[in-house]
Amino acid sequence: MHFNSKFCTAIAFWITLMLPHPAVAERRVALVVGNSGYMNVPRLPNPRNDASDMITRLKAMGFDVVPGLDLDRNQFLNTLASFGRAAEGADVALFFYAGHGLQVNGQNYLVPTDAKVEYEAELEIALIPVPLVMQQLTRGSRVNIVLLDACRDNPFAKDLSRTLGTRSSSALGRGLNRIQTASGTFIAFATQPDNVAQDGAGRNSPFTGAFLANMDKPGLSLSDLMIEVRNAVIQETNGKQVPWDSSSLTGRFSFKIEGTVTVAPQTGPSQSSAPVSDTRTVELGVWNAIRESSDAAVFHRFLKEYPESLFAPLARERIAGLAGERKAALTTPGSPAERTTETQPILLSASSVDLKRSRNIEIGGGLASQYGANVLHNAPPYGTRPNAAEWVFSAPAAGRYRLDIEFAAMEARPVKIIINGRIVRTDALNETTGGWSEANQTFRAQGSYDLRGGDNRIRLERANVFPHIRALRFVPEM
Repeated sequence: MHFNSKFCTAIAFWITLMLPHPAVAERRVALVVGNSGYMNVPRLPNPRNDASDMITRLKAMGFDVVPGLDLDRNQFLNTLASFGRAAEGADVALFFYAGHGLQVNGQNYLVPTDAKVEYEAELEIALIPVPLVMQQLTRGSRVNIVLLDACRDNPFAKDLSRTLGTRSSSALGRGLNRIQTASGTFIAFATQPDNVAQDGAGRNSPFTGAFLANMDKPGLSLSDLMIEVRNAVIQETNGKQVPWDSSSLTGRFSFKIEGTVTVAPQTGPSQSSAPVSDTRTVELGVWNAIRESSDAAVFHRFLKEYPESLFAPLARERIAGLAGERKAALTTPGSPAERTTETQPILLSASSVDLKRSRNIEIGGGLASQYGANVLHNAPPYGTRPNAAEWVFSAPAAGRYRLDIEFAAMEARPVKIIINGRIVRTDALNETTGGWSEANQTFRAQGSYDLRGGDNRIRLERANVFPHIRALRFVPEM
């Protein structure tokens, strides 16, 4: 039997419509920096090549890339700011750096091409502190990836040793130091902490070369990818270099999703209208692909695309049937949905916050040891930046609900509450619990508000330091 290209394209479209698409729908942004042309320290042969090849590969994988080749300090800062703005609300934000890097007093720095450092007091002025990079990655992106091919010898070690005096042995470390990761962040180093990576003899460094060779393997998670990279680099360097990673990801991430295909658009005469028999074949194939779906939107889309189809009446029946099933679940006496409405509150944990719609917050992170792994608060550097946290949730029925919020600690920080786009309170959570304690981890009422049946949104906004929140709950008052 002959299957024309239009049939295959239509089937592929409808099948992919019904499947989850975490990668296709993702907005991915990246900043890729490669510094080779240093003015005051030894030039490096590979970083510019590493960055150029990484830019090409990431663009092919759907990333919006901010390129940065041979950046001096001002260019580095301006490019970093542009990347930070692009990362706001992105699903995935990636930072790649190849070039000189160093650590002093446990702090990591990246080296612009015009850098010259002789005194400890000049580090923040001449170099790029890694926390400055990490700050741009906490502006709202859901998954943050940092790839550092910068674990080389400190090019300023001689001058700094002279000015640091007896403190130089403890202040100057080899390679890069460990980096604390916020929730949803993956950091990969070219070699283990406090060790030095090799430049390699080819076009790319051993680390970047191995990463490029493995990142487009379908279905390979980021953690599994690093295992492949680690094994390749160990083999190439005879065990002298062992790539390292630190992860606080809360889900799997793959650069390339397994099973994705590219359907090339037709050109030329083949785009002419298909015969009726071919059209019926397409409709039959599409219908067979979607007929068992439980998503009414799929059938609405079918009717829009094929309003005169022989299967249109069946699609309408399926939509009506799905609507009846949903109504029955909500109204049948004694059903689970009704019992939930009557007796069970809607609980929103800190970990269920929508990070894509929030800003400058983290779950656990650097304060996890003090407040707990599932407590929401402002993200590093724990400053006075505006913060916001948003949850998307479903209410079984419209009605009046009391909002309770569980604190982990509270120091009279008034918060604005926005429900379904409407400001309902501007001074919530404005009380003092006296700091963290087990006794303070209790729900406190914040007023009663109307919710609609189905999807709802609640957003908490704060002008500066965000409170420490464990959970929200809506208690029905019907």
